[in-house]
Amino acid sequence: MPRLARKYLETSFLHIIVQGINREYIFKKQEYIEKYLYLLTLNNSIKKFKILAYCIMNNHAHILVYTEDILEMAKIMQKINTSYARFYNNENRRVGYVFRDRYFTQPIINEMQLFNCISYIHYNPVKSNMTMEPGEYRYSTYKDYIKKQGIIDNEVLKLTYGLREDYLEMFYVTHGNVDNIEDIKEIEIEYIGYEDIILEHKKRTGMKLLDIISDNILCKELVIDLKYKSGLSLRKIGEIIKLSKDTVSKMINN
Repeated sequence: MPRLARKYLETSFLHIIVQGINREYIFKKQEYIEKYLYLLTLNNSIKKFKILAYCIMNNHAHILVYTEDILEMAKIMQKINTSYARFYNNENRRVGYVFRDRYFTQPIINEMQLFNCISYIHYNPVKSNMTMEPGEYRYSTYKDYIKKQGIIDNEVLKLTYGLREDYLEMFYVTHGNVDNIEDIKEIEIEYIGYEDIILEHKKRTGMKLLDIISDNILCKELVIDLKYKSGLSLRKIGEIIKLSKDTVSKMINN
């Protein structure tokens, strides 16, 4: 499956995966998981951003979100991960990066894929041989859907299962269909590649990358896209377009 172009941004439903740097077990303790969940739910009331499902594992987390603004979503995820990284480093008396430069994203483009994604997220502990059944795992929304508790409110149910009064029937059917779970495993989860973003700017302007970087306005537009649409760190953006981290930071913040 090729990297996704900007048409990917047309969807409002995104499957996000965050992962510890070098696959480090950044959620290895109960209080670590609870801290990350606190940060997630703290931002869940923000307009145009709604968490629909999650599962926090030892070294990564799956989050299904609904967003009406991809840039706002990127800012929220940056805020959550930055806050958690600060907490994690303080707890472990360490410095440096906690998450990989990019978080992975998968667009959800139809109803059945949405149902399967929810199932896929809830089956992660089973797939990792941590539990026999998805309902046995504490840090996911599986039981929340069944009991209509936690983040699973009427708004979430409307976004995921529409106006179905029998949403639990559909929930159980999709979670019980192993074939569907296997199908979604085969989807290559992609991030919005920075190469795609650069290519789009080159096509839009009709200019080479060096010429774009030489133009302050066009360069700032590119930097902002690289930051908020690919999840890249300032350091990595600087490496890609041959500018210092401080220069990149000034472009984003000014």
